[in-house]
Amino acid sequence: MAKYAIFRVQKLKSLVSVRRSFKHSYREQDTPNANPSLLEENQLFGAQNTKQAMAKFKARLPEKLRKNGVLCVEHLVTASPEWFENKSQSEQVKYFNDSIV
Repeated sequence: MAKYAIFRVQKLKSLVSVRRSFKHSYREQDTPNANPSLLEENQLFGAQNTKQAMAKFKARLPEKLRKNGVLCVEHLVTASPEWFENKSQSEQVKYFNDSIV
């Protein structure tokens, strides 16, 4: 089977949608597509939970926001399950670190 890099981009236009995205990412809500037994393997950069992330996010917002403006653009970087099958932990870390740059 083919192995693919996956990159998704989504505009978030409200604080509610930003908070919802953080809650999903930090697994602070039910996330059916994630295996709870693998949660300890997640690596976090910067904020460690939704509360910290929202505080940092709000601190960076301008004083005045357009009513219909985009607050942020969310980027998801991952890969197909087949890509992960034979990769060591260090290879996986390198893949995600390289995606940040």
